[in-house]
Amino acid sequence: MKKSISFILLFFSLLSLQAQQKSWMLGPFLRPEAAKPIVAPLSTTTFVDPMTGKTVAWESMATFNPAAIARNGEVFVLYRAEEKLGEKEIGGHTSRIGLATSADGFSF
Repeated sequence: MKKSISFILLFFSLLSLQAQQKSWMLGPFLRPEAAKPIVAPLSTTTFVDPMTGKTVAWESMATFNPAAIARNGEVFVLYRAEEKLGEKEIGGHTSRIGLATSADGFSF
């Protein structure tokens, strides 16, 4: 039994390595030392919601789904954020789009 499990793990490991070596793939990507997330939840960023007129901490609970592009020597990252409203249930929060910019790709 142990031999068959080992074989299965080896098989999927090799399959994974092969999948990482496709000619169309970008990379390899290396994480810089002491790297921190580009976007992370912040309770200090607020704005006035035009629908309610209330000030909201729009990215206080979660930040996710980033997409980046480099243009004219600058990096732009679009991401989605949600505010803390109590329960962490799916569909119970308002998602908003954020834009982070950087001149060097590290400091946003």
